[in-house]
Amino acid sequence: MSALGKSLEGFVAKAADKVEGFADSVIDLFHGDDGMNREDGTMGSTTSKSSTKPPRLPVIPHFSVAYGLNNSGKTVLYHIDVAKDLPSKEETQLTVLDLQNHLASLTNVPPENQTLIHRGAHLTGNAVLVDLKIREGSKMMMLGRKPPDPDEAHKKSLSGIEDEVSAVSMQAMEIEMVIVGGNASESESVTAKSLEKQLKLLNEHFMKLIMKTDAVELPPDRVEVRAVRKGLVGRIHQEMERIDLLLKKLEAYEENADRQIVLRDSR
Repeated sequence: MSALGKSLEGFVAKAADKVEGFADSVIDLFHGDDGMNREDGTMGSTTSKSSTKPPRLPVIPHFSVAYGLNNSGKTVLYHIDVAKDLPSKEETQLTVLDLQNHLASLTNVPPENQTLIHRGAHLTGNAVLVDLKIREGSKMMMLGRKPPDPDEAHKKSLSGIEDEVSAVSMQAMEIEMVIVGGNASESESVTAKSLEKQLKLLNEHFMKLIMKTDAVELPPDRVEVRAVRKGLVGRIHQEMERIDLLLKKLEAYEENADRQIVLRDSR
């Protein structure tokens, strides 16, 4: 056989192989496991990896809300994952009010005191979130103010009483330094009787402060501020106990009542 004949024979053989492979592929489509497995051409089950569906993307992508803290110059950024943070409804039914209720739980700013701004527009509570065309990584701005603290007036009153307690306590400490440490100056005429009189006056002042503290009326549910009042009363009682101990120390110096004294700690 000539060289030309051999070349033609090889070409024909290769072409036949390709045709046979194509026919096998067509048969596989109808009888194999790659998509169609019935002779009527209907789709069957497939195990092809390429047919695996990608995970469903959220209807509303992740976004964030920036809230500026009052009078601090700081901004807190809250990242919102709708599927996680607002699971009570279908995403297509969520409204701006649902978002505001969630933000209220994070910031203590009630919805009626919130203003949400997205792309320069103020959002209303009944607007549906999916209609806002939120993009992945979008940022909203939240303006708002916290409601006034119902305990503010009570805290102010107790703070004023606490300042008075500190001032009286300082006077008692100065007298204690004289009794225990003998810190009276030479020019001062310090007697046990005069110190006793000063301590009793301080004790009376503390009694008035207890009455003043008890006069701050608080509702039963104001747990935090009630704890502050209780702690303040406890502190006043401690100061009064300290004065009682100082008065007992002075009893040992009754014979020196009419003389200038420098008392030393007898412990």
